[in-house]
Amino acid sequence: MDKHIQELLDGAAVATECAHAASQQELPEDWFEDHYIAYADSLAGACSLQDYRIRLVSGDAHIDLLKDGCAVYALPEDKERFRYSDLKFAADRMLVRGINRFILPAACENSQAALTDYLQRMSYLFEGGKSVPQAALLHCEDVLQSGYAGDPQVTAGALNESQIGYDIISSDLFAEHRVDMIYDRLIINGNRYQALIVPDSARITAPVLGFVLAAEETDFPVIFTGQRPSGILGMDVSDAALMLLADTGTLTECSGLAAELVSRGIRDVRLTPVCPDIVSFHYRRENHLYLFLNESADQTYKGQIYMPGYQEAAVYDAEANTVLPLSYQRAEKGILADVRIRPRELLTVVFG
Repeated sequence: MDKHIQELLDGAAVATECAHAASQQELPEDWFEDHYIAYADSLAGACSLQDYRIRLVSGDAHIDLLKDGCAVYALPEDKERFRYSDLKFAADRMLVRGINRFILPAACENSQAALTDYLQRMSYLFEGGKSVPQAALLHCEDVLQSGYAGDPQVTAGALNESQIGYDIISSDLFAEHRVDMIYDRLIINGNRYQALIVPDSARITAPVLGFVLAAEETDFPVIFTGQRPSGILGMDVSDAALMLLADTGTLTECSGLAAELVSRGIRDVRLTPVCPDIVSFHYRRENHLYLFLNESADQTYKGQIYMPGYQEAAVYDAEANTVLPLSYQRAEKGILADVRIRPRELLTVVFG
């Protein structure tokens, strides 16, 4: 067995033992104040607004150095309603959206030990690494505050369904001068993005406008979905300034966003055949880690998935803490794997 994968198994086992010890202790009163916690209210029929909020939290955790990439999710406390399989699926939905720490409900008595083991092993995979997004999706506060007809959740959903990795980033980052552009990459605290996506929005901030105009000079992709912004928050702008904005970036409908990104080579994994029910997540520590969750309630996915990576690849079963063989062939700069993912099943592929 490859040394890296053996270390993965050993580390996951240690993490499980530590979790059991920690579960016997109560959390200190200020614990919640020191961690970034994402709450979700329901497991049934995951609504797009919930998904958007989860992505907003995980993106903030990936970018904020003080949070060290740690985003926490509290699983719902309702032992009568949720079985182990329900709670695991809820957790898996968080994992493929970048949430990497979990709080178990105290009421989950029968399945708590098994779920603790599983979540600690999965959380261990994300120790000391970084997510590998392809795009940054601008969080337009104006849309959510004013109830404007634009829908950033639709844009986020289009990226999910096309398995294009992304972080949702705040406009405040541009005002705080925490955004750099180096060659063909947008850099935020070490996170690298190949494109900035501005969802259908009434207005953007002046610092964002400044970045958009600068990006035009360097050919960095700025993609507007639906329509270009019609104004600047807190400012009266001239028609000339709006005409200048109208000549920047690329305008596309949400339905064409994935194709626009792919045409620019901005893509990571590829599914054949395509499947909007598969949500993916790419992480890198010493080596690559890929998660694929089939969110369909009744359809098994069977096909091939292309994943970048030069090392040997295998399937990691976190419930059993074991590594299983993966059928694949070498492809350009990666592998082409034959997969079968059952409904609500998470496939974890590790390279090493």
